[in-house]
Amino acid sequence: MAYVVGIDTGGTYTDAVMLDTEIQGPECIKRKAKAITTHEKLEIGIRNSLEKLLLTKEEIQKIEKVVLSTTLATNATVEGKMGRIGLVVIGGTPAGKLATENVVIVEGKVNIKGRIIHDVDKEEVRRAVETLASRVDSFAVSGQASVRNPILEQRVKAVIQSMCDLPVVCGHELVSELGYLERTNTAVVNAGLLPIIDEFVKAIQKILGEMQIQAPVFV
Repeated sequence: MAYVVGIDTGGTYTDAVMLDTEIQGPECIKRKAKAITTHEKLEIGIRNSLEKLLLTKEEIQKIEKVVLSTTLATNATVEGKMGRIGLVVIGGTPAGKLATENVVIVEGKVNIKGRIIHDVDKEEVRRAVETLASRVDSFAVSGQASVRNPILEQRVKAVIQSMCDLPVVCGHELVSELGYLERTNTAVVNAGLLPIIDEFVKAIQKILGEMQIQAPVFV
């Protein structure tokens, strides 16, 4: 006999369920529980929902995986409650509305064939990072033709990571198409969600550790 524990943290409630993997159909649900999502400290709601499952030591030992889901990212996007994002754009800003106001431009250019026309200046990048780091929670990096050659974005990312521990997302890591504005804003939104998801995962890890649940975690 083996079990799977599911945890779903939503905007209002955190739900938990224990499934028996050897049973098919609705009967596989052994127990389920619900608790209020505590946004100020996610681990409280997670702990409350899991404790209501009343897991025994024997059952805990038979848990083969923990599966997570959450609407925290969706809710944060819709409500405009993402983290503060610093955007470093290479060679000029895209035309259109950007998803953050914390923007610094650094010199650099890759042409449409992926050839480096103008390399980035690491000192200029360092100054950009110093300008943004104290007032943001994460960084996004975007260059105009980075999907053809991501090297300039990668070099900017390396400088940021050498200067601080904040998460960094590059446009080429998420989008393979040429639309500069769309790719840039995708990177910005993703960067803004990283602190939220990081808090969620850390809260899960803390409670699983407390309950001595050592099963692998899937999202």
